[in-house]
Amino acid sequence: MIALCRPEQQWTCAELHLADFTVLGRRRAAVHGTSRAAVNSYLEVVPQLARGLEATPMLVAMAQLAVYPVGNYTFGSKPPKFEKDSSVATRMDRLKDKYSREGLRRSVDAVLVVHEHGHPHLLVLQMGASFFKLPGGRLRPGEDETEGLLRKMTGLLAPPADTMRPDWRVADLLGCWWRPNFENMMYPYCPPHIARPKEQRRIFLVALPERCYLSVPKNMRLVAVPLFEVYDNIARYGPVISAIPALLSRFNLSLVGRAVPSPVAGLAAAQAVAQQAVAQQQQQQQQLVQYGQQQPTAAGAGQQAPLQPQKAGITVSLSGVAAPQPPQQQQAQPMQTHYQQDDDLLPFNPSRILMGAHTMLARSLLRAACSTGGAGSSSVEAIAQRLLPAASSRCTWLRHYSSESGEEKREISDPTVLALADQIITLNLLQVADLTEILKQRLGIQAPMMGMPMHMMGGGMPAAGGGAAAEAPAEAAPVEEKTEFSLKLEGYEAASKIKVIKEVRAMTGLGLKEAKELVEGAPKVVKEGLKKEEAEALQKTLVDDDQPLVLPSIDDCSYRLITLNNGLRALVVHDPQAEKGAASCDVRVGSLSDPDDVAGLAHFTEHMLFYSSEKYPEEDEYSKYVSEHGGHTNAYTSNESTNYHFDVNWDALEPALDRFAQFFIAPLISADGVEREAKAVDSEHGKNLNSDPWRKLQLWKATANPAHPFSRFSTGSYDTLITQPKAVGVDPHERVRLFHQQHYSAGVMRLAVVSRHSLDELEALVRDKFSAVPNGGISAPRFPPEATTQEQGGLLIRMVPEREGHSIELQWPTVSEHERYRTIPSSYVSHLLGSRTFFMCRIDLTDEGQAHVGEAVGVIFRYLDLLRQPGGVNERLWREMRQLADMRFNYRDKASPYSYASSLSQAMQVFGDADLLLGSYSVPLEYDPDLIAQVVADLTPQAARVLWASKALEAECGEREKWYGTRYSTQPLPQDWLQEWVEGPALPELHLPHTNPFIPQQFGLLKDKAAVPALIHSSTMVRLWHKPDPSFRVPKAVLYINLQLPEAYVTPEAAVLTQLYTKLLNDYLSELAYDADLAGLHYGVRPSTEGLLLTIYGYSDTAATLAQTVLDRALSFTVLPDRYDQPYQYALYSLGVLLEARRWHVSDYEAVLPALTADRLQAHFPRLFSRCRAELFATGNLSAAAATHFAGQLEKALVGRCQSQPPFPSQLPDARVVSLPPGRPALLSQPGPNPANDNLAAVVAFQVGADAPRLNVLAELLTAIGRRDAFHQLRTVEQLGYLTFFTAYWTLHVRSVLFIVQSTSHSAAYLESRIEAFLPMLSQRLSSMSGEEFSAHVEELAKSKLEKPKRLREAAGRDWSELDGGTLMFDRVEQEVAALRALSLADLAAFYQEAVLEPGSRRKLSVHIEASRPAAADGDKDEGSQAAAGGGGDLTGAIAGMEDSQQAGLKDDKAAAAAGSNAASVEGAGQDSQEVPAPPQHVAAKEGAKPEPAAAAGSGSGSLPCGEGPAAAAAGPTKCGVQVERIGDMWEWKRRQQLYGGFK
Repeated sequence: MIALCRPEQQWTCAELHLADFTVLGRRRAAVHGTSRAAVNSYLEVVPQLARGLEATPMLVAMAQLAVYPVGNYTFGSKPPKFEKDSSVATRMDRLKDKYSREGLRRSVDAVLVVHEHGHPHLLVLQMGASFFKLPGGRLRPGEDETEGLLRKMTGLLAPPADTMRPDWRVADLLGCWWRPNFENMMYPYCPPHIARPKEQRRIFLVALPERCYLSVPKNMRLVAVPLFEVYDNIARYGPVISAIPALLSRFNLSLVGRAVPSPVAGLAAAQAVAQQAVAQQQQQQQQLVQYGQQQPTAAGAGQQAPLQPQKAGITVSLSGVAAPQPPQQQQAQPMQTHYQQDDDLLPFNPSRILMGAHTMLARSLLRAACSTGGAGSSSVEAIAQRLLPAASSRCTWLRHYSSESGEEKREISDPTVLALADQIITLNLLQVADLTEILKQRLGIQAPMMGMPMHMMGGGMPAAGGGAAAEAPAEAAPVEEKTEFSLKLEGYEAASKIKVIKEVRAMTGLGLKEAKELVEGAPKVVKEGLKKEEAEALQKTLVDDDQPLVLPSIDDCSYRLITLNNGLRALVVHDPQAEKGAASCDVRVGSLSDPDDVAGLAHFTEHMLFYSSEKYPEEDEYSKYVSEHGGHTNAYTSNESTNYHFDVNWDALEPALDRFAQFFIAPLISADGVEREAKAVDSEHGKNLNSDPWRKLQLWKATANPAHPFSRFSTGSYDTLITQPKAVGVDPHERVRLFHQQHYSAGVMRLAVVSRHSLDELEALVRDKFSAVPNGGISAPRFPPEATTQEQGGLLIRMVPEREGHSIELQWPTVSEHERYRTIPSSYVSHLLGSRTFFMCRIDLTDEGQAHVGEAVGVIFRYLDLLRQPGGVNERLWREMRQLADMRFNYRDKASPYSYASSLSQAMQVFGDADLLLGSYSVPLEYDPDLIAQVVADLTPQAARVLWASKALEAECGEREKWYGTRYSTQPLPQDWLQEWVEGPALPELHLPHTNPFIPQQFGLLKDKAAVPALIHSSTMVRLWHKPDPSFRVPKAVLYINLQLPEAYVTPEAAVLTQLYTKLLNDYLSELAYDADLAGLHYGVRPSTEGLLLTIYGYSDTAATLAQTVLDRALSFTVLPDRYDQPYQYALYSLGVLLEARRWHVSDYEAVLPALTADRLQAHFPRLFSRCRAELFATGNLSAAAATHFAGQLEKALVGRCQSQPPFPSQLPDARVVSLPPGRPALLSQPGPNPANDNLAAVVAFQVGADAPRLNVLAELLTAIGRRDAFHQLRTVEQLGYLTFFTAYWTLHVRSVLFIVQSTSHSAAYLESRIEAFLPMLSQRLSSMSGEEFSAHVEELAKSKLEKPKRLREAAGRDWSELDGGTLMFDRVEQEVAALRALSLADLAAFYQEAVLEPGSRRKLSVHIEASRPAAADGDKDEGSQAAAGGGGDLTGAIAGMEDSQQAGLKDDKAAAAAGSNAASVEGAGQDSQEVPAPPQHVAAKEGAKPEPAAAAGSGSGSLPCGEGPAAAAAGPTKCGVQVERIGDMWEWKRRQQLYGGFK
């Protein structure tokens, strides 16, 4: 039996019993040949089928559905909408997670039917090459099926404008499918043994209106598939879609608006076309390959117009000139196919949905052509296209509808449309442009790509709509061979503009300006008169996707992604301005992969790789080479990755990269170094013991799911790495070796290299150095998502912190940002709540807030309730968030190669290639309100984990955490809190944010540029320095406002009141600051010894507005009645107090604090501004007129509001520094600021002298040469402590050479004795140094000093340091480099002898910070131990104020302030800083951030013979007779000292 269609307007059922079924089957089989005889044999069946159809009786009519032509609908595009799951496995994981919380998942899908050429077609969405889906998706809990289906269809297919949304109607339920288990397969029944199915999927028939607009996401295609193609085609469409034809067979599908052609007439036409097509000659087609899907071509349609190569948004065409040639007989080309299906093309089955006989015939003929090709294939293809013009010549029965698809021409008779067209015709060009812009805004249409198609000379136009074939000529015209070609640029996307200009310059030899004009004038011919091979090569160069990344608009770097043969993925970056070369390798293994029996093994392995390698067996060779070539090196271990990174001067990159690669090829994990490096890890852990962020992090871990690896201790200690393993017979050395062997595989490594080398050079370096990294064939480890379970939700953790103050933190498990980086749903909520971590809120509490914790947290839940209301998740706020993210991305400050390489290698583990940079800057690419709503729904009181920290909770905290000793307690959240958080009344003062007033609108750049700042305004109260500087190509500005207030620091009480004023001012500005920060504007207000320093940085369009707002609040200050660490850092603070002539100590502040009141603070304010002089500096993209206007407004406000007067000359700042006497060393010994902190420190300063180019470079060169030796001897060999520095240091304008060591196991006196013992070693190193080696050190330092600022803030900081210090040496770098290159080795040796080594001439000051508990006896130490420079790396940058710390990401030598609240822990994590740039070191020292309060300063005055006590134990005979003055009263000591003269 075969089912056929009657030739009426509607589909009815007919049955035809064929007596000769076997004959038909045999003849059908014969059609699978391609000969003309086979085709004619099949066509002989046509009369039999037609005669049988005439006698077929009608069946009973069924339910009717009106189906309209596909041409009735208008198809557009909208932003992409990506699948939430990257793989089936992740989809099942997410289903498990949702099922555990919500139970059965309910899904709905829509069946949309149209007709084309008289046949029903099903509309399905296609993603990629082979994934098809019905419109629809998951229902929300409790959501109505119909409403949910319409919501999903609107999101997928409706245009952005509400007025254009289709009026779809849910007609009937077609079927129900079930997912019994967490597996991919679904079934049309639920097996009887399954009591709890995981998903129910209901399929509904949805009636389309007669006409409407459909908008398709750009990453999808809406495909119209004939029902006969879908039926039973499970391999291509899956079981659900392939069953739809059978489900539709119970409906009367009324095809409205198009008559169904007669089968007999259709078959007759088919026979005529077949006979004509077999006789035709095939023409040779000259094609250009289009990236992406190839357009359909029609056989015998003449020469085809060229398709334009397009990739990364660049469109290029070739046109050629033909040379006369004689006609040639062309051979038919075999037709390629990607259509695959079982041979059973015509299963004559009663259940088959009805189709026209001519459709069946066409399908069989097309199958025959696709199966074999050959001489008759083109003829058969012509038959198929004549019968079914919608069919593609590539044998795909799919019709695609999107914004790129062509539409069939049809007659339009709608009077409204015609009248509107008449009105549009009368518009002038300006009105047309305005109308276009309005429609783009209303409909959400993005600007189209520039350019238009360009056709080959002599070519014909492609078939309309890509489907219908053109009439074939009787005979093929001879093909002309092209001999000359022209390359024409048709268009490009904005993101590709820089790449296009570069390539056009290379091709044409044009200058930058001319090449830019040519590109911007596209479409334009780039080059003419080319040979074919040359033209195609240039075309490939211009279009090839060597740069798949989406780049910021000001990025001048070039990028190339490569994959080595061993599977290692690498990104090489050519930065033409880079003075450094940097590399980073991220290995996808972290602390979550630690074995249960060796806690911290991943972190320990990171340390061990710094030792040595088979190729470079000398210990510390890698770190030494990096340090000697102007570089830095470091590493960190996070939850899932271990990241290694370094930088060097760019011309030293190749040897450094070779040493670096050996970490991963053949490291020497020496057995004798394991125990000693374990001590370094233990020291690192020791420095974190008193850090509240680390303590909080471990509490989050300790209270998490104990079955999850996140719950473990991950830093490691000597006990976990050595003692415990050995106690159970485990060899720590073997465990490290095996861990490296098992987890360090090329396939899970991501490498980034940044340098000024060309991309080809960098690629060659990477392939040469890293191809030998072994590939163990492993995949990146995967971990269960349940780091916390429902049992750990609703938990209250009380904690006693180390620092004073009260805080409460809330943490929820929610969707992974990394897996949803295109939508970043959590960022929408954090954008409103102010949190930027996963997902966490932190509240710092006052004493009153501490007494009302439940109410304070209740405000958070009231705001979350607001987000759950209609409009809480809305596109306006998302678009504002996207706009701000785009601004951050496009106008980002340039990072150093060091930090950039590290962040890139880490990002490569997470983000897709094209989104690598976008993902790194958290730019949301898709608006997904459902996912945002899911995040909001996750943030419930019942699921919250709450950490409450306060010293007032000590009595309630009876437990001690194992690794940090933190006192804490846990309990379920109190019921009264939960009730208040769930049922509390709405707060009317809460609202969604209004439009941000600080979002800039103008991004133009100044044309003027100045080399140095110029004084452009000067009065008795205000001096303004200005330097226009658009060289960084960012529309940003920096503004320094130094308010010199003599009353600010006149007494300790005044200084404290000024600090309180500053803190309250910042508090009052906090709400304003949040909007400004989101809009890329940052400010700082901090006290100094001179008064107040205000700094503004951000977009120049709104920077002055923010500055004026801050000053308005500062000058109208009112006190509101209801508002009121490490030891080595404390040692540096005490050193600054000793050396600065006018600086109070924190102990003085403590003495006056108890008597201060709000009234006294209010009374201090008018005195503070009674006399004022403002020193301003404006630079960047800020004009002189704008800066002068601002200065005038400031002066007017000071006089008008505060009645300020200029200071007396005697009140002007006097920055003086103590001049230490030669040969008279002094020592200040103090207890540490925190009695619970067991760390102690020794700081030893050798004063060099006042600011002068030669002295400066002598100090810098000495520390550059000796830094690595000091680190190796004091930390690696002697194991004195994890933090070890040797650096040049500023105290205001005076230079010193500084040693810093912090330890948990040695006394401060012993630390100083070992520093003294190191000094002769460095002297010996200098005496044995060759002239060549010395010259190399000089040049490396010169390169580092000549390195140009990468960011506007760096350049501004350099200039401000000269202005603020009064030196005005704007050519400092050039002067110092000239002085440096004039030095000899003898000069350096003499300087070292006089300033550092010789006791009689050196000017030495030591500060000891002692721990409350005594250190172990120094004689008991294993001083012969040796360790690598791993983990901590070279920490000099922590002292020198390295710029990189703001963007270097997570560092191993710093603890993140937010580490305790972030589930992705990092060993030694750091926190990215978005603050206003701090002044250089010597300025920052003057403004000095104050540490925690100290105990009494010293134990009285006196002297100590140098030969007595441990400090002199190893100093040598030259110290005999030199006494060390012990400082008791620092003020009395300072009064007796001489002072350096000041520049101000």
